[in-house]
Amino acid sequence: MFPGKVRALAIDGVLNPLIWTIGRQISSDRVATAAVAEEFNRLCDAAAAINPAYCLMSGPYGAAATYAAVLESIKQVPVLLPDGTLLTYDKLVAQTVGCMYQPELWPTCANGIAYLASALGGEVGAAEKAAATFRGIVDRWRAADAGRAYNNQFDASLGVLCADTQYRDPFAYYAALDGGAAKGSIFGPYWWWLNVPCANWPLSPDRYAGPWTARTSAPVLVVGNFFAPATDYAGAQAAAKWLKNARLLSYAGWGHCAFPRFNACIVNYVVRYLFDGSLPPEGTVCPANPSPFLPASSSASATARTSGLSAAGLPMDVPGM
Repeated sequence: MFPGKVRALAIDGVLNPLIWTIGRQISSDRVATAAVAEEFNRLCDAAAAINPAYCLMSGPYGAAATYAAVLESIKQVPVLLPDGTLLTYDKLVAQTVGCMYQPELWPTCANGIAYLASALGGEVGAAEKAAATFRGIVDRWRAADAGRAYNNQFDASLGVLCADTQYRDPFAYYAALDGGAAKGSIFGPYWWWLNVPCANWPLSPDRYAGPWTARTSAPVLVVGNFFAPATDYAGAQAAAKWLKNARLLSYAGWGHCAFPRFNACIVNYVVRYLFDGSLPPEGTVCPANPSPFLPASSSASATARTSGLSAAGLPMDVPGM
């Protein structure tokens, strides 16, 4: 909206602005989480091949098969865990989406599925382990809200989404597109039906709906993860293409956003750009961090190789970081 006012601008976790504004973000969401889940399963199996204890979910048939079997079982009959939690199909899908945001949680998420699979197979004590593991995941998410009088994430998200994005009324529109969402993956309906409150929510009369092709007074640094559950890499590619003065910085790893917590290579390129406007070389791809399923001792050398500190040219103790 104000392209001449830009000194430095870095955007991460990027959506394709066009499909967002016309209410078609589901075309991305229906496949994005599934792509991350495939990586989750692949890395789980690779780690288990080194040591089965590194990813219990891999089991005898592989991580994907374990998850599919658990999901199908509770789709037919929900499971009442020993702590009183009723684990249903929709809850497990939603929790899986949450896990895909945070690679550091992947080993715990995988263990929870493994314990649940064992419990469904009749193993004594496995249900208690599953309940404790899932409870620990939820407690970790809730810890982020500690000290807040009120968490407005739900209402704020809808306030932005529904006022900003062109969805159709009536409700029947959502039901009509459910099949297309489901064909993308098991996660498609989860994402699609999150939008249903927008059926009766008015669009903001002053929302910005494009064009997205302004040439800014300074380059825009666009950061994109190869495997992001809600803001897929195609979104970053599209934004970088639409903008007339942009540079795409890629992270070949997993999770939602790469800056500031996932990858030192990304952090250093972004910080340097924000300080003095220096852009990373065109086509720069920061290597993925070591597999989240491998213990730190097994991945220390890989971490050193992928930190990117020398390439970025900045020490990690950058003031304010």
